[in-house]
Amino acid sequence: MTLRRIRRRLKIAPSWRIISPPQNRILLGIVGEERRAVEATLARFSPYAHLVENLGPSVKAMIATPGIDVLLAPFAFPGPSRFSRGDFGVYYASADLKTAIAETRYHRALALAESHSPDARLPVTAFTAVIDAMLEDIRGMQTTLPGCYHPTDYRESQAYGALVKRRASPGIAYDSVRRAGGQCFGIFDPRALSDCARVHDLEYEWDGATQTMTKTRMEISID
Repeated sequence: MTLRRIRRRLKIAPSWRIISPPQNRILLGIVGEERRAVEATLARFSPYAHLVENLGPSVKAMIATPGIDVLLAPFAFPGPSRFSRGDFGVYYASADLKTAIAETRYHRALALAESHSPDARLPVTAFTAVIDAMLEDIRGMQTTLPGCYHPTDYRESQAYGALVKRRASPGIAYDSVRRAGGQCFGIFDPRALSDCARVHDLEYEWDGATQTMTKTRMEISID
């Protein structure tokens, strides 16, 4: 595969990411000095420690920022995805909420269908963050890079992602495969991310065949 080198400095403010609601049950009901002591203990055993060692002071400065779990979790716990075979992490986000919903709704529906799940309601949470980086831009290249846009076969897109990763590029900008006109971003380097905020709690409804968002329950933010 020939690596296309169309790179653009992009600042997406905000980008949108939808994940299962993050929870830290250890801290439930703990307040004041006791909470701070527990948080300090947990920080010593942070799953993100190796990221700090590998990426240096700029990532270390991120550790105390709001929403850090959301920003760093994909890199601490990598798995197979469109642009990675699972050997490195990718933070996926979209330029707007509707596209983020379409992308995540598809993947959750696929997992539920494969597991023959009965009717279910799935709580999810929408976060925003700023993306600011020089990205490999393959938007509008469905014809020249069709493998990167295949709806179900990720072999070529994963090979492309590996090439981009070896070039030390911080990520890829691409068109959404799940929503016409939507734009998505696969970020390979957490230093391209900042200003994470928890914005919406949503609920997807699975009826055994399709999956749709039923409502926005509330608007909240991380202090």
